[in-house]
Amino acid sequence: MSSTDDPFSLRDMSYEEFTSSQIPLYHGPTVNIKIGDSAYKVSKILLCKHSPYFRAMFEGRFMEAEQQSVELQEIDGVVTNRAFQLLLQWMYLGHVIPADEVATSWITLLVEFARLADFLKINEVDIAIARFIKDSIAVNSPWEFLRPPHANIHHIIPEHIQAASRLPRRHVVRRLFASASFDAYMHSVDFKFANEVRDIQDFAADLLDEVKVALRSVRNGGAMCVFRDPFDGREREFRP
Repeated sequence: MSSTDDPFSLRDMSYEEFTSSQIPLYHGPTVNIKIGDSAYKVSKILLCKHSPYFRAMFEGRFMEAEQQSVELQEIDGVVTNRAFQLLLQWMYLGHVIPADEVATSWITLLVEFARLADFLKINEVDIAIARFIKDSIAVNSPWEFLRPPHANIHHIIPEHIQAASRLPRRHVVRRLFASASFDAYMHSVDFKFANEVRDIQDFAADLLDEVKVALRSVRNGGAMCVFRDPFDGREREFRP
């Protein structure tokens, strides 16, 4: 059985392979989306169902509704072909297949995906993206025992913080980076994102929100004071 006929193989396809080999197999009215040098034929019904942005464009009185075609201007870190391919995979399959990339690069792509979804007014994918980022942090963390405070941010880089801070306040992906940074912020002598705390007001505010969450959970653990880590909900020691 070929990979196009086998649903199990379909689930294991990369987002690039899925975009090139599977999307043409779907029937129904389609619209043309162009991003840079790449063009996609996408189910109009599916696209308009998930995105108010495209629904207004293709079902309204805009020129795109007549032409059933649009060219999206590339925006670095937001409107990119690889993020749009992830969006298509999610719309057609209902989930995203993790890419075979190092954790840091995969997180970069997921943040792009989150920003594209926000740009297109697609809200229902946010929690799934946050879960993928969280899983990337947890699964790839090299520390199981004697866990250092920077374990949650080992695969996070300043560019992730900067990009996520451009998402709306209280966005689940934006908040995730603040909660992941909390333990290191409280317990590291040389906090990895000290410059970002000083320079990115939104990140500093998000981190303060997570500090408040943790402080509300503080309890006396006998010889120690413990708190519930806002990132994973586990109880940890406060270490001066």
